[in-house]
Amino acid sequence: MSESTIASADIARLAGVGRAAVSNWRRRFADFPEPVGGSASSPLYRLADVERWLAAHNRRADITPMDRIWQGLRSAVDDHRLGEVVGDLAGLLALLTVAKAEWPRVLLDDGDGLAIAVDRALAAAGVSFPDGTPGAGDEDLFRTVAALSAQLGPAAVLDKLVDRLQEATARRLQTTPAALCRAAVELAEPRGRRVLDPACGTGGLLDAAREGGAAELCGADVDRAAARISAGRVVTATAAGKVVCGDSLRANPFRGERFGAVLCEPPFGDREWGYEELVADPRWELGSPPRSEPELAWLQHCLAHAEPGAPVVLVLPAATASRRAGRRIRANLVRSGSLRMVASIPDDSGRALDLWYLVRGAEPAEVLFLTVTVDEIAARWRAFVADPRAAEQAGARAVRLLDLLDDDVDLSPERHVPAPGADTDLETLAADVATARAGLPDLPALVTQAREVTSTTVGDLAKAGAVEVLIPPLRTPDEGPLPLLTVRDLTARRGPTGHTADSEGMIVLAAGDVVLPSVAGRDTTARVVGGELVGAVLGPRLLCLRPDPDRVDPHLLAGCIGVPGARPRSASGVSRTDARRLVVPLLPMEEQRALGAAFARLAELDEAVRRLSAATDRYVGAAVSALASGRAGVS
Repeated sequence: MSESTIASADIARLAGVGRAAVSNWRRRFADFPEPVGGSASSPLYRLADVERWLAAHNRRADITPMDRIWQGLRSAVDDHRLGEVVGDLAGLLALLTVAKAEWPRVLLDDGDGLAIAVDRALAAAGVSFPDGTPGAGDEDLFRTVAALSAQLGPAAVLDKLVDRLQEATARRLQTTPAALCRAAVELAEPRGRRVLDPACGTGGLLDAAREGGAAELCGADVDRAAARISAGRVVTATAAGKVVCGDSLRANPFRGERFGAVLCEPPFGDREWGYEELVADPRWELGSPPRSEPELAWLQHCLAHAEPGAPVVLVLPAATASRRAGRRIRANLVRSGSLRMVASIPDDSGRALDLWYLVRGAEPAEVLFLTVTVDEIAARWRAFVADPRAAEQAGARAVRLLDLLDDDVDLSPERHVPAPGADTDLETLAADVATARAGLPDLPALVTQAREVTSTTVGDLAKAGAVEVLIPPLRTPDEGPLPLLTVRDLTARRGPTGHTADSEGMIVLAAGDVVLPSVAGRDTTARVVGGELVGAVLGPRLLCLRPDPDRVDPHLLAGCIGVPGARPRSASGVSRTDARRLVVPLLPMEEQRALGAAFARLAELDEAVRRLSAATDRYVGAAVSALASGRAGVS
């Protein structure tokens, strides 16, 4: 393990400090270990070097056996193979759960590799497990994990491995957020039921169903490593059931079986889901799904496996509710009476999601639409069932089936749930307009100059060490004590509203950073970090430019990013930011600061005008409504 490597986030966790502290150590201490790999935004250090440095500086390092196992694993295996190795270890931990005495004999039977030997021992013990890879399984690693399992228990070790895997592969491994798993299980009420997840991934929904009292857990996933991990979680939790490796749409491993509850977050946007082979499949009771609508194929697959009256809960991309190609199937779904509720999920994870709740064979009069927080969904649903008038509360609306069957059959909650009502106190609204008008700042004193200015790019500044380009992970933990700045926060010009936990690759914002979206439409938003943004974690789909304040003025940098045409765009008006291609003028520092101050004044003016516009819109809307209804007159 002496050559094990470690990332900044892991150093912070081991030393019991925040990620910003590690960045500070790198700048302040000349003897801080040099990176031995990784990238500029996510360097890797030799674990032994970090341990020595922490000891030399009298800093506590809480390095657990799991830390050493994981860091050794990451050093020995490419990141894209981490899932395979954890899948093999899941088989080992399953064996240690059901037939621990067989482990010494497995070590003698490794002609095809330890993973296959473990599978043979599991089969002999009566446990069906997805196949391992011949030749796989490092004996030293297996022995070390087995020893740790003897101390902590197989289930605890596997949970820790899965957590580390999800942190390390957040950009590639899509997992259902824990809060969303809980909401889905609260809706499904799986206690005492057989539960199916036909696209189970690493088993998040199944594990939540186990905690919810499910009697049997069944799942399938086309990815061998994911299926093995999910199967290992079922076995180590000593739950009844089985998980198989297979394609649920093309080669249904549970054909003919019905379940008391079905939970699923299917793969999104998969155009190779089997459209040609499955054109006349009997599962398509609502209609044959178009090639571009794989999510509606999964929806019907889940319904086909539900017992009469059984709940089906799906996590789907928000576009499924409104794409034109799927309107016929959505209409048939509404007519069938199976659709009970659609709830929108806040987009802080980088994905716009909806939670669909269906009950096979139901005959409702209305469908409930919700735009509330994830934690409120199940409680609001239960309140509606107990008293349909609960739909009259903010963030909810019940819509008659007939009213949904228009030309679009748009099931988007935002379309049906009224926005929060405007304040109808005209005097208060008028005072808000007056306050906003009084807050308009003076224009900066600018003069037109005819001169040529040399320009450079952010990429060239980055090469010169004047600007650092920081890119956050595609996913962040969905719970935790740290404030998270989201795309919505940036565009709404507000403070961070999300929350997250310390994780690998996390970027903590510092004063003077410039934050911008990684995908921009026709309007570009860039903000200089200050005030409540300092110390927040940068969320998915955002970028951070960290200028050297002695070489690049942050307000000048942010102002140049907002110039029309600063980014190349597609015909749709949407572009993905290549931050290194952004152009900024090359000026002396004194002139940069003067221009930066002007940009800051313009940003202040723009924000004040937006506040005035919003206050005016609220006042005009309320005044028109009050005048039209006779509730207001002219004095």
